[in-house]
Amino acid sequence: MEPLKAVAGNFLCFGAFEVDFRTSELRRNGLRLKLEPKPFEALGLLVSRPGELIDREQFYRILWPGTHVRFDRSLNTVINRVREVLGDSAGNPRFVETLSRRGYRFIAPVRGAGNTSEVPIDSIAVLPFSLDDGGKDNNRAEFLLEEMTEGLIHALSQLSGLRVQAGSTVARFKGQSADPGVAAQELGVRAVLTGRASCLGKRLAIIVELVDAADGARLWGQSYQSRSKDIGRVAEPIAREVAKSLGRQPGGGDSTRVASHSSVNSEAYREYLHGRFFYNKMTRETLEKAMASFERAAGLDPGFALAWAAQADCLILRAFFGLASPLACLPQAKQAALRALSLDERLAEAHASLAAVLKAYDWDWPEAEREYRRALALDPNGALTHRGYSAYLAALGRTTEAMREIERAWALDPLSLVLANEAAWNLYMAGQYARAEEHSLRTLALEPGFAPALYTAGLAREQIGRLPEAIAAFREARRISQENPATIAALGHAQGLAGTRAEAEQALGRLRQLAAKTYVPAYWPAIVHAGLGESAAALDALERAYQEHDVWLVWIKVEPRFQFLQSNPAFRNLLARAGLA
Repeated sequence: MEPLKAVAGNFLCFGAFEVDFRTSELRRNGLRLKLEPKPFEALGLLVSRPGELIDREQFYRILWPGTHVRFDRSLNTVINRVREVLGDSAGNPRFVETLSRRGYRFIAPVRGAGNTSEVPIDSIAVLPFSLDDGGKDNNRAEFLLEEMTEGLIHALSQLSGLRVQAGSTVARFKGQSADPGVAAQELGVRAVLTGRASCLGKRLAIIVELVDAADGARLWGQSYQSRSKDIGRVAEPIAREVAKSLGRQPGGGDSTRVASHSSVNSEAYREYLHGRFFYNKMTRETLEKAMASFERAAGLDPGFALAWAAQADCLILRAFFGLASPLACLPQAKQAALRALSLDERLAEAHASLAAVLKAYDWDWPEAEREYRRALALDPNGALTHRGYSAYLAALGRTTEAMREIERAWALDPLSLVLANEAAWNLYMAGQYARAEEHSLRTLALEPGFAPALYTAGLAREQIGRLPEAIAAFREARRISQENPATIAALGHAQGLAGTRAEAEQALGRLRQLAAKTYVPAYWPAIVHAGLGESAAALDALERAYQEHDVWLVWIKVEPRFQFLQSNPAFRNLLARAGLA
C-alpha cells in the first residue's frame, strides 16, 4: 500500500466514511467497518484518484502484483464487496461507478480528514420522523411526531437563503426507510434531516441526524428525550443546531428567528402545531378543526402571534370555500392579522394574511403588494405566500411575474396538486388557453379525477372553442366536487354558449337552491348570465358581488368570460370601484 500512502496521505474522507491508510481501516462516523485487505486496497486506489477512470489493468497491478494472470472474477468480487460495505449499488451508484469493459471510477467528493465541503447548503428536506416500536400509545406518538416535523419545517423556513421542502411534499416518505441520498435526489435538495423515536413510557427518545446528500456526510446528530405533551418544544433546539451546522451562528438574525417561539406557552404551541396539521389538508372539514386549535392556542397564550395569523388564514379560507360571507369573516381576518403584527412585526405569516385581506376585501392593491413583498422578504420559503402573490399578479394581468411566483411556490412544494393546477388557472386568466389545458392535463396525470384540474381544463377548452369537451369536463368536475358552485356556474356558462338555454337556466336554479341553504358568491350566477348573453343580469349579479365584497371579484379585470362587458360603462365603473381600472 506504499504507493497509495504517497498519493493520499494518511486519511481521506467521503460522505460519512474515513479511509485510514496508516492502519488500513475504513470507518463510518468513527466506527470501524470490517473490510478485507483486497477490497480495502481497491477502495484505497479509487478514493486516492476520485473522478478518474481506474482501468482493470491498474487494479491487477495493485491487488495482485507480480503476476501476469487476469483475475476478472476476483476483481468483480472485490468491487462488489466494496459496494456492499459502503451500501452502494451498481445500478444506482453513489460512490463506485462501473464503466463497461473498461474499469471503475469513484464519483463522490473526497476530502482530507477534518475538512468539509465548501459549497454552501441552500436546500433541505425534513423527512417524516419514524417510530421504532409499537405499543398502545403508538398512534398518539405518531401524531406527535407529525406535529414536531411540521414545527421543524416551519422553524427552518425562517432561515434566509435556505429552501425548505413543504410538509405536503415530504409526507410521501412517511413509513419508509428512505436512504437520505435517494430522498434528496427525488426532492431536489442538498441536505436531509432524518429522525426516529422510541416510546419510553410517557416520554419519547428521539435521535436526529443531518446529512449532506452531496457526499453522504453526517453534518450533525443528537439524541433528545421529551415528555409527550412537550414534544413540540423539541423542534426549536433541533432547528437551532441545524442552523449552526449550516453556518448560521447563534446570535445572528436567523438564529433569533428560529428561536422566536421559545417564550410561547408549550401547550399553546402544541395546539398551534395540531391546527397546522389540519389546515394543511385544505378541506372544508379539516378547516374548522384547524380553526378550533388555533383559537385554543391563542386562548392559552394571547401573546402567541402565530396563532392569531393562523386564525386569519382560516377566516380567509372560509370566504374562498364559500363557508361564510366575506362580510362576516374577512373583517375578523384583518383584525386577527393586525393583532399578530402588533405582537410580532417581523412575522411573515401575518404580513401574508394581511395582504390577502387587503387584496380580496379592501381592494387596496398597492398596499397588498407591499405586504406580500414584506412577507417574502421575511420568509422566502413561504410557498403559500408565493401562491397568494402569484394570484395577485395574475388578477392584475402581470402574467410573467405571476408565473414566476407560482413556479417558486411549486419548487418549494412540488407535490402539491393545488399549486400544480394554479399555473393552469393563471394561464387561463392570461388568455394562454393551450398552455392552460396542458398544465391541467399534467395535474390530471398525477391525480386522475382531481376536480380543480378538470375545471381548468374545461375553462381552457371552452375558450378554444371545444364546447362539448368543456361541458364533459365541467360535468365530471361538478360530480367529483359534490356540486361546488364554481363548477355549476362553469357548466351553465358553457351550456349557454352552446345554445342549450334550458340547461343553463337549470344551473341558475341550482345555484339559487344552494344559496337558500348556505352562502353562494354572487360571482357564480353572474358567470351563467354571461354565458346566456344577459348583460344586465350579469352586471346586477356582479354589483351584488361588489356589495358583498365577494372574494372572486378580484378576477373580473382578466376573466375571459366577462370580456364581452369590457366596453360597458357600468362594468368599467365597477372595475374602478374595485381598484382595477
